[in-house]
Amino acid sequence: MKKLLIPVVTLLLIIQNNYLLSADYYETARKAARDSRWQDLYDLIDEGKIDVNYNPDRRNKAPFINTAIVYNDLKAAQELLNRGMELNTGTCRLPLQLASQRYLAKGDNMPMIKLLLEARANPNAEDYWGGTTLKLLDKFNYLPERKQELISLFNQQPPASKYIKSAKK
Repeated sequence: MKKLLIPVVTLLLIIQNNYLLSADYYETARKAARDSRWQDLYDLIDEGKIDVNYNPDRRNKAPFINTAIVYNDLKAAQELLNRGMELNTGTCRLPLQLASQRYLAKGDNMPMIKLLLEARANPNAEDYWGGTTLKLLDKFNYLPERKQELISLFNQQPPASKYIKSAKK
């Protein structure tokens, strides 16, 4: 029994230290993304210091790709997707929700929306609070031509059953 206990305790300490390590680097990574120092963020991800999908507080903090969407930085979004960024997990605001909201307000980021859809962003995926991109569109009654353009684009996508279903975390 004693021989088994030591490896288990060691494994638990390794897991705890990796989590703490990610938490330490998360703030650095978040600031790098916020300040458009993308290469610093990529380095942290590539060196294994932080996971591209790491998010300690899914209710209040958005994934790194949302910063790229806010800045309408297509190259940064593509780099994060290349590193395995998940698009359909339940965070405070899903990337497709944010990109759609920006399109409705500014009309300047259709390439970003198309990139997200090509990367399998699901308009029916639920955020942490149970909202979806399609539910978000229902709330917008102004600029109906932009809203209709998004709905038409979403309808051209494969059936929702082919998407990975998101779940509340």
